Amino acid sequence: STMFCGGENSISVYKISGLASFIVLLATETGIKMIADNSNTTFNIEGITNNVISVDFNYELDCIIFSTNQEISRFIMFLRNGHLSLLELGTNSLRNLNLSLPYIYKIHRISINTRHKALYAIGEADALLYYLFSMNYDGSNMKKLYEGLELVNPSGLGVVDNKVVWAAYNDTNGMHVLYMCHLSPICQANNITILYESNEVIRDVKLYSPEVQMPDKEMLCLRLLCSHSCKMTTPFIATCTCPDGLVLGPDNTTCLEKPTPKKDPQDIGCYTVSYSESRLYKVHHPLSWEECINLCNRRSSVYAGIQAEQGYPTYNFVFCGNDIKEHSTTANSSLCLPCMDDKTRLCGGQNTLSLYQLRESNPLVLYLATESGLKIFSTESLSTEALTGSSSPTTAVGLSYWEDDIFSLSHPGISRFYYSPFSDMYIESTLVFECASSVAIDWINKYIYCRRQGDSYLIEIDWTDWTRQKSPRIVMSFYYDLQDMEVDPFARKLFFVENGQLSRLSIYENLRIEYDYEKLHLKKVLKIALDVEHKFVYLIGIENDENHCLIRTDYEFKQPRVLYCGDLLTDPISLDVLKQDVIWGVKSDDGFFVYRCELNSRCLKDNIQRLYRSSEAIYDIKINHPDKQPHNAMYLCSKLQCSHNCSVTQDQVSCTCPDGMSLSSDNVTCQDITSTTNPTSVEQSETSKVESKTTTEHYYYAASFPHFLMSTPSAAVVHEELPQEYTKAAPPSNVDTSNETSDRLAVIVTCVVGILAVVCLLLFVVWRTKHELIPNLGNSYAQSSQLELTHSNVAAFDNVSN
Repeated sequence: STMFCGGENSISVYKISGLASFIVLLATETGIKMIADNSNTTFNIEGITNNVISVDFNYELDCIIFSTNQEISRFIMFLRNGHLSLLELGTNSLRNLNLSLPYIYKIHRISINTRHKALYAIGEADALLYYLFSMNYDGSNMKKLYEGLELVNPSGLGVVDNKVVWAAYNDTNGMHVLYMCHLSPICQANNITILYESNEVIRDVKLYSPEVQMPDKEMLCLRLLCSHSCKMTTPFIATCTCPDGLVLGPDNTTCLEKPTPKKDPQDIGCYTVSYSESRLYKVHHPLSWEECINLCNRRSSVYAGIQAEQGYPTYNFVFCGNDIKEHSTTANSSLCLPCMDDKTRLCGGQNTLSLYQLRESNPLVLYLATESGLKIFSTESLSTEALTGSSSPTTAVGLSYWEDDIFSLSHPGISRFYYSPFSDMYIESTLVFECASSVAIDWINKYIYCRRQGDSYLIEIDWTDWTRQKSPRIVMSFYYDLQDMEVDPFARKLFFVENGQLSRLSIYENLRIEYDYEKLHLKKVLKIALDVEHKFVYLIGIENDENHCLIRTDYEFKQPRVLYCGDLLTDPISLDVLKQDVIWGVKSDDGFFVYRCELNSRCLKDNIQRLYRSSEAIYDIKINHPDKQPHNAMYLCSKLQCSHNCSVTQDQVSCTCPDGMSLSSDNVTCQDITSTTNPTSVEQSETSKVESKTTTEHYYYAASFPHFLMSTPSAAVVHEELPQEYTKAAPPSNVDTSNETSDRLAVIVTCVVGILAVVCLLLFVVWRTKHELIPNLGNSYAQSSQLELTHSNVAAFDNVSN
């Protein structure tokens, strides 16, 4: 007849009659014999002729195990001096089971039904009285199943489903007999059949059947360590499942929020831009449209703005940002022209850019330092990506978001990976310096801090020094290994943990401060992280020998706050923070876990979410997000929270307004200029200056930040040019303030005579002098842009320029 072998996504199923339901394995003096329950013919296993004491098997692996030792499982039940004992391997707790049948004084054989968590045994009441009985693992719910001479001198016992098989020596005829009985629900004498008889000694009996070793769902799921729930997909395979709204992450055990799929770039409009070149986001090569999109996608930005390069229309500038401020307006769509390389797409034009939306919001992206190299985890793709060229064990990771660079610490030192928008991948790394451990990245001043190879000095390395003409500067020495280290590039303070002691180093003053443990309420600090925007230190430490706590405090440790204490912090490997999200990793006997907690004044246990589980070692975790590493302009502008625009000079940050608007009395909010109201006079102080011009009134608020004004050259703000700004272009005002002043002066002169006229004239001169002669201490420039893309409250869209 024709035989079928299935096809694509299908199988052919055949029913085979006459097969045995199980096979009996017999440990005998001459090896291992096999006999089916529907046959009385035995088969010897070739190659085994020794005296076998015990036999067992693993059905899933299709292997038989024979030895004089018992197979180790989670629970071992064994006979000792005729008493049944139970050993819990996890706790090494040994105890005897108290049987509810007091007349049984000795147990000879046992067998376990793992599916029903039941124990079967043959016990002896006197010389000729033997019982077959069952019970729970703890000895409760004992049931007598059979009493008879067939149980005398037992040498083996097995159970599968409702069938019990045992071997016994028959004194009457001197034969070793193999019995089988159907339980319904107990064993009746008329249900007992003889499967096999032999003069050869039978020492052990095992039933070879899938039902005997059918895995228990609870045990399989316990091994999986699912974050939520588990189900059996096959008799031997369990998988983790998730509730509605959640999906499995890349580790196939952790349920995460269903990601919002990354969009195809959507053109959402043409915007006017006033372009001023800045070193903040400079790209060394012009990019095509696709390369621009790749770059902003790598940064996980929400928007990408593309502007054709003047004189070289084939290539473009790109601006990556996350917000469009509410006062931004579109330009005439005809001003954004088709791209030279693809006429179906728009690439902006002269003083305009084409804005594309790439995604709804920023995903969470983590860089993981693992034993097999660097990996990138993203909640957007729910996947982990191995970094090209990174395959050796990596113990620490750092990054420079605005340079699109990743730093990794492995043998023989710290290396730098460069992102190439042309290939949309990180290229091979370059060794920066031979560092041993403990890496911190100053992304503003472009320094790397690490422990130098072979000694106990912490050094400062300028990563822009490609030729290594500058020798690394020794920052400090230490006696013990550094467990963790973080740097605030704005305050120029280095926080580090040495031998469980938290300390702080002011880099400019070279002043080292050790924090008092009484303030921390901790015996030992293990891991730290910084929130440079709010000047907070987060740390994981040991409160006592067992209790681990997550604490947040200010830089001076005057206001420590316990956020969470619990087992999920035990043995931490790393800690990082972004706004209200705290990320940490821990090591356990079951692997390495990454957790996330969204703070709501504290970290509640119900708010802790498992992000990732790994069987390979994880040594360090860093968050990759634009708000994690604000540049100096973003950082300073975020302090002011300007309603419209913000500009930064070397030593000052100020809110600015577009044409036709002026700053209100709070110096951060722009309001329309009216013809009936004189401009508000603002007193000069150390933190505010007023600038008036005869053509257009443009108010400028300057806030000084002393820590940027140190005498040390590296203390000054690195980027001297004004950042790229996108602002609202208000229509030109119809009110000419200079003409208004002249008309008003003429009316006053003609209406006032004599001394009153002279007095009024003097008062007018004094008023004018106050507004016109105050020195302008900041650089201000006319605003004409229509678009403002920001990170958080920053009025600057990330500019990537040629």
